[in-house]
Amino acid sequence: MKANTTSNIDKIIANWTKRANNLTPQMAIATKHATMIVYAEARKQMRQDIYDKPTPTLEDVAKEQGLIKSKTEMVFGKGLNSAERRKLRANEKKYGFYGGYYTPEENQVLMRWITKNGKRILVPLSKKSAKQKAWRRTGNLRRSEHYKILSPYEGIIYNDADYAAARHDLGIPGKSNRKTTRPAHWRNNAVDLTRNKVKAIYRKAMKQAINAGIIIGPGTGGLK
Repeated sequence: MKANTTSNIDKIIANWTKRANNLTPQMAIATKHATMIVYAEARKQMRQDIYDKPTPTLEDVAKEQGLIKSKTEMVFGKGLNSAERRKLRANEKKYGFYGGYYTPEENQVLMRWITKNGKRILVPLSKKSAKQKAWRRTGNLRRSEHYKILSPYEGIIYNDADYAAARHDLGIPGKSNRKTTRPAHWRNNAVDLTRNKVKAIYRKAMKQAINAGIIIGPGTGGLK
C-alpha cells in the first residue's frame, strides 16, 4: 500500500508539473488572441463612430458647444459703427426700444475659437466660413491605434496621438466637461462588446493547460 501511495503521489505531481509547464504557453496564445480581438473591435468602433460619419462644419461645432452670443449684447458692449448707429436710430424711432434693432435670427451670432497672439479668443463666425469643415480629416487617430503584448499574461491597446484620450473621453461625465453630439468611446465599447469572447478564450486556455498530456477519463483529473 505504501508503494502504491507513493506511486499515486508521483503521478499527481507529474500531472500538475505538466499543467504548470503548459500554463504559460497557453496563456501567451490566449493573451495575444484576446488582445487582437479587442484591438480589431476598437478599430471597428472608431471607424463607425468617427470615420464613417461626415466631418462637422464650423456651424455644427458652434451649435454643439453652445458658442452663441447675442448680437445686441456684442454691439452695445463694444460700441456701434456709423451704419449701425443709423440703423439703431431708425429702429428706435420705429419700435421705441432696442429690441427691434435685430430680428431674433439676426440677434444670434455663432462664434468660433481662434488663436491670436498665443491666446484663444472667440470671434464671430461669418456665413461663408460657417459651412466650412471644422477640420481636415487625416486618419491620424486611426493610424495611431496599436496593440502590444507585454507578457504571456498581459496585452495592451494604446494610441500614439496626443489628443486620443481627450477625443475618446469627450462627453463622458467626470472625464470631460465638454458636451458632444459625436461621442466616440471606441475603446470602452470594444471592451464591453468583446468581454464574453475574451472570457471564453482564457477559459479554453486554462482547460488546455490543465488537460496537458493527460488522457481525459475517470480519475485522471482532466477537464472536459
